Order: sequence, then structure tokens, then C-alpha cells
Amino acid sequence: MSTPALPTWAEDVLRRFGPQPAQGKTEPDPDALARYAAITDRFRRRWDLELDLDVWTLFGSDGDRVSHAEPAQHLLGAMIDMARYGSRTEMADKRQALADVQRLEDEVCALADQLRRKLAARAGITHDHLIEGGLDDEDVGALARAAEALPLQSWREPRLHNTDFFEAISSRKTTRDAVNAMLYMLDGLAPLLLPVILTDRARAAIFNVAHDTAVDEHYSADAIKKARADLRRR
Repeated sequence: MSTPALPTWAEDVLRRFGPQPAQGKTEPDPDALARYAAITDRFRRRWDLELDLDVWTLFGSDGDRVSHAEPAQHLLGAMIDMARYGSRTEMADKRQALADVQRLEDEVCALADQLRRKLAARAGITHDHLIEGGLDDEDVGALARAAEALPLQSWREPRLHNTDFFEAISSRKTTRDAVNAMLYMLDGLAPLLLPVILTDRARAAIFNVAHDTAVDEHYSADAIKKARADLRRR
């Protein structure tokens, strides 16, 4: 069964946000097209009973039109990005990547300490016995300075470039992390949505559709309200 068409303003957003050909290519990547088609199909299926009912009514939805079209388009674009780049799987991957970088950097610092001690021992022997080492002294000096400085520079845990994304990944629960990431995104988007102000019911619908949650996994408005309160207490 074919999925229904959406209002014109929404179809325009879906068209503009679709995959583009890579540099030097004439067609987008087929896998990217397939993933995007799955997202747009989901949005179409869940439009009337979830998005239009709980979200777009705030924007003055009236059939094919919305009173606040530009804010609505901003939000739909953000939801598409959320569906593509903020999945619960990606949250788990990001958290694991941060842990891997921390582990590797700890190992690098340990190796740097070993290098520092070995170079100090070499320096003592070459000085005491008037030996000219086989390694170039300039290179050895650079290694020694780097080995001494490296542990001192590692004064904080690895962080993602996107601060809000990093702050979201802290609960150790991938669903809650995805909710936090959405809340940060929507807070940043809020000025572009004015005069519309999202409700917790709308936020819940946005999360459930963007993340394709099953009915028995739906985040409720009350759960969103609690998640927002928890973020404010941080």
C-alpha cells in the first residue's frame, strides 16, 4: 500500500532534505536514498494521528496549509536530521567512541611516561660514559619534551565537538540519551519556531515519530516533562 502524500509545505521540506550526489557524482548514494525513503515513509504513515494531531495543530494546521509555515518547516527539517543522525543506536555508538578514545589516550599517556623514563636513562648513560648516541639529539629532545608535556595536557575527558550532543550522552540509557539530545536540539531551535511554543505532548510526538518508537515504547508527555526537569537540575 502506498504511503499518503503530505501537505505541500511538508513535501517541499522532504524534497530539499533528501540525499544529494557526492562530489563528482550525478546520483545520490543508493543506500542513503533507501534510508531516507524509510524515514519519509514513516513520517507519512504517522503524520495524521501523531504529528498533525499533536504538533502541527500548534502551527495552525488546516489541511494543506499552516498559519506559521516557516517555523513548521524549520521543525520538520530538524526532525528529519534527528531521524537520520540522532538514533538510539548512534547514541550508544557515540558513548562507546568516547570510552574508546579515553582508553587509547590513557594508553598513550602510559607509553609517553615509559618513553620519558627510557630517554632519561639514555641521557644519563650517554653523559656519564661520553657516548654519542645513534639517535639524533634534536629528535630525542623533541620526543622527551613531548613525552613530558603530554600527560600534563590531558586534564579532561574527551568531548564531542557538539557540546549539547555530548551533554546528552550521560544517562547510560540510549533511549534517555536520545530524548536529551532532542530536547537540546529543540531548545536551540526555539527562537526559529516563534510565535509557536512546543508543548511536552508535541515533544513526545516528535520523539516517537523521529525515532520510530513502537506503541508500547512511546514516550509520554509526562516522561518528556520529567526529562526536561532533570536537565534543568544538572
